[in-house]
Amino acid sequence: LFTLPGLAMTLLGIGTFALSFAAPGGLAVGSLTWQPVFAGSILLAIGVNAVLFGVIAKIHACARGWLPEDSWVRAYRRYFRLEAVLVAAAGLVGCGALLDLVLFVVWAAGSHLGPGLQLAALAQSMLVVGAELGMAGFLVVTIDAP
Repeated sequence: LFTLPGLAMTLLGIGTFALSFAAPGGLAVGSLTWQPVFAGSILLAIGVNAVLFGVIAKIHACARGWLPEDSWVRAYRRYFRLEAVLVAAAGLVGCGALLDLVLFVVWAAGSHLGPGLQLAALAQSMLVVGAELGMAGFLVVTIDAP
């Protein structure tokens, strides 16, 4: 219910981001210009959130005995480490913050980056996805505790 549509939205968001970098001025749609950068960040954030929601729902249902464990849940229980998830989350947040800082320094110096809008949206997406991932890691640990 959540995971597959979330994966599709995540991939669509990544693709839309790539499109926004390939066409930084936007795409002409008739007499209008579409800026895909905004759609990319929104689709990516919603998609990752849906994937995490699906994973959490599956783990919760298995922990309560409502669903039988499948190979994915067994693999999660065998290989999942909160520390690894938190490192990945911190890496995303750190990279997003660093990119924001670089963009701020460039702006404060009076310079201009061509794909500045795309880079800013990418930085914000990394901050959001990193925060979501970190919180989801803690939530999974609390609901799957013995």
